[in-house]
Amino acid sequence: IKDSTLDLNLLRSVPYPGSVEGYTEIGEHEFTYSLFPHKGNYSEGGVVQAAHELNSPPAIYQVKKHAKFFNRSFFSTRDSSLIISTIKKAENSNDVIVRLYESAGKRVSTWFGTEMFKPQFSVFRVKATRVNLLEEFQNQLDITDSRIALKAKPYEIISIRLSSIN
Repeated sequence: IKDSTLDLNLLRSVPYPGSVEGYTEIGEHEFTYSLFPHKGNYSEGGVVQAAHELNSPPAIYQVKKHAKFFNRSFFSTRDSSLIISTIKKAENSNDVIVRLYESAGKRVSTWFGTEMFKPQFSVFRVKATRVNLLEEFQNQLDITDSRIALKAKPYEIISIRLSSIN
C-alpha cells in the first residue's frame, strides 16, 4: 500500500530457458484472495489463521451421532501462533499424527489438547509421543488434564503421534 493505492501482484511471468515462447506462466490461472484489515502486525492481527481458514476450508463428513463426541472440538492450542496444520493417519500404523507449527517467529510455551483425552469423552485411552517428520520416535509426552505441554522455537514444526493403548 502506498498513499491510497493497493498493488496486488498475483502472477510473475519471467523468461525461463525451455519454456513456451520464453515465459513460464502462460495460460489460464485462478486465484483466491482476501482483504483482511487487522490491528498490529501479522501475528497480533491473526493474519496467519485467517489465511489458513481461507485457503483450507474444513472438510465436512457426515458420521453417526455419538453422544460422547457431539458438538466438540477435536484439537486446540492455547497460543494462536501455534497452528494445527495437519491431522492424518500415520504412515505405518493406525495411529494419528497431528502436525503443528509456530507461525509468529517467537518462542512459545503453551499446550495442545483435545477432549478425546478426557475419560468421560474417550472411547479409548491414548498415549502421545513427539515424532520427527519421518514419524520416528523423539520422546514421550505427558498428558495432564487432557493437555500436552509444548515448547516451540520460532517457526518450528512439531509432530505428535497419538496411539491407542487399550
